[in-house]
Formats: sequence, C-alpha cells, structure tokens
Amino acid sequence: MNLKDLKGMLRTLLSSIQLIIKGDVGVAFLCALPCIKILRFLHFTYIVVPYNKKLKYMCPLDQSCDFNYITTVPLLMREEFTPKPKWIIVDAGANIGLFSLYCAQKVYPQGKVIAIEPERFNRTYLLYNVRLNKFSNVLVLDIALADFNGKGRLFIATGQSHSLINVHSQAHGGVHAFVEVECRTLDRLVSELGILKIDLLNLDVEGSAHLVLRGAREALKRRILRRIIIEIHNREEATRCVYELLNNDYWVFYIDGSIMALAKTTY
Repeated sequence: MNLKDLKGMLRTLLSSIQLIIKGDVGVAFLCALPCIKILRFLHFTYIVVPYNKKLKYMCPLDQSCDFNYITTVPLLMREEFTPKPKWIIVDAGANIGLFSLYCAQKVYPQGKVIAIEPERFNRTYLLYNVRLNKFSNVLVLDIALADFNGKGRLFIATGQSHSLINVHSQAHGGVHAFVEVECRTLDRLVSELGILKIDLLNLDVEGSAHLVLRGAREALKRRILRRIIIEIHNREEATRCVYELLNNDYWVFYIDGSIMALAKTTY
C-alpha cells in the first residue's frame, strides 16, 4: 500500500464520517472500508457492503471499486442536484450501481432510475444489486448512449475503463478487447420510453459525454433535461460538453472534476 492509497482511504473515511453525521451512511460502511484492501490481498471475489440501514452493495474485488465515489459525491452535490421524491433520473455508465441505487432510495417509491450499462460484467453486478435491495423503481438497460443509433464498439481497457472512444481506452492501460453494443441517442431513448422530463442525468461514460450530449440536442432544446452531472476525463471532453450546454442556454458549474449544468427554466 503506497502513500496515494493511504491518502485516498483517509479522504474516504473523513467523507464517510461526515455522511454518518448527516445520517446518509451507516457506521457499518465506515467499518467495512479498511477491510477491503485486505480482502483483495486474500483474493476474495466480492464483498457485500452495507451503505446505510436501507442500502447495501455487492462489489467485485478483482477490480477497483470506487467507494470514495459514493461517499464524496453526495457531499459535493449542490442542493439543486440532490435527488428528490418523484424525480426521474438517468444514470449512464452506471457500472455496478453505486450512484443508481443511491438515487433509487432517495426517489423511492414514486420516482424512477434508468440505469444504463453496456458492459456485461458490470451489468451483472448492477442487476444483482437491484435485486439485493429489492428496488422496483430501477430500470436497467443494456445499451450505450451515443450520438447515433445502431451497433457500436465498446473498447475495453486493461485498467477496466470502458469507452466508445478508442483513444480514451488507450490512455487508460491500452485496449485489450472490444465488444459490440447497441447504441442509442438520448433523444431516441426519450421517445421510446415516452419520457416527458429527466430531472437528473448523470454521465460517467469515460470520455464520450460530449457524444451523449450531441445525441440529446432535442432533449436539451426542449428542456426535458433539467439537471446534468458529467464526470470529466479530459480537457477536450470538457470543452465540447460546455459548448453544447452553453449553446442550449444552461447554467454550467465546475466542481471537483465534474461539470454540473442546470436548465435556466428549472427555477
């Protein structure tokens, strides 16, 4: 374990303590965190982690599972972006469901979460986590959001980073494989599902967020998208995303590596 790992664990612990004080996270989650590195070293396959009294995660241990993400994101979210009852939320790049399920418990029972994950391994854990928590308000889709409709290639990097963009995967350990996935524009998905509004769109799509926004121009124009959170992976992606958002008259904020956008007609 190096200094970077120790600093990351310390940040996670401090964030967890803050959320425990708020009542979002249970003490059991805080106690489980130090055990994760040990279990990985002992070659355990997975761990079931209790997040709070209502939510738990089954997480694989043979890859990096970003527990820091689920402890820091709720703290960093502005009040306007915090999930509320009855919200409709789309989580693209849902991975094993860390953010999707956090939102599902916040909007339950009248709200809904659409969790999008094209990669088979992650989606298996995502589906299991939905069943584990007995959420009836989560729809899991086996597609990738893009700027076209049809078949596309999902490039798999050695570092477990999956992207529709080959260059991004090359920068994260090199491409060791690709799989063919079904791609949809967000505009097409909105039409297919009959969605009238999306209260929050979360994009963690490994460098291709600007492609998702390009395929959502009608939804942006019509203010179907009320709030957007984008995890940024490089400067080019950030520039293209900001252009799309400002061009459609959204307020844009940059907070700790993420772009947050708010439709000007939301308030």
